[in-house]
Amino acid sequence: MKKGRLSKRRFLSFQLGPGCPGRARAWTPLTATLPGFQPLDDRNLIHVGARDLDPAELRVIESSPMARIQVEELRRDGAEAALDRALREIAGRVDQVYLHMDLDVLDPTELKANDYAAPGGLTVTEMVDVIRATARHLRIAGAGLTAYDPDQDPEGRGLRIAERLLAAVTESQPTSLG
Repeated sequence: MKKGRLSKRRFLSFQLGPGCPGRARAWTPLTATLPGFQPLDDRNLIHVGARDLDPAELRVIESSPMARIQVEELRRDGAEAALDRALREIAGRVDQVYLHMDLDVLDPTELKANDYAAPGGLTVTEMVDVIRATARHLRIAGAGLTAYDPDQDPEGRGLRIAERLLAAVTESQPTSLG
């Protein structure tokens, strides 16, 4: 593999958020037109913090081999213990991760990221703990912060939270990425 290129076999998508990764299947007609595009293997997905799912979303997640870590499990066991098994299994197949962080995974008392933010979400500290636990197992190759509507955040907390989450990502990286 050429330096700097990402291989599907070596890549994990890590979803932090209440959205349904199965919705990506709706993009199949579009992605079929992209030369060389191959979707990620669901075995290489970890979904953290899902709650307030509609029945169709829940069916997709439950019928998939993706790992699912619920808020209650994360709180009970801590991020490192809750994620350990899934991360160890995936680390046998991939060596880097893309963190997809929907900000509506956060409890609305932390940040009302959008109209879909539901009670019972993660705290910012819990998200930071998930990032750090992940980085102990896999190199973080990229991260995205999504599902944010500034109109729902009149206090402007989203920017400070985004800075804290991205700081956790960068602080978790080895000093040499070569």
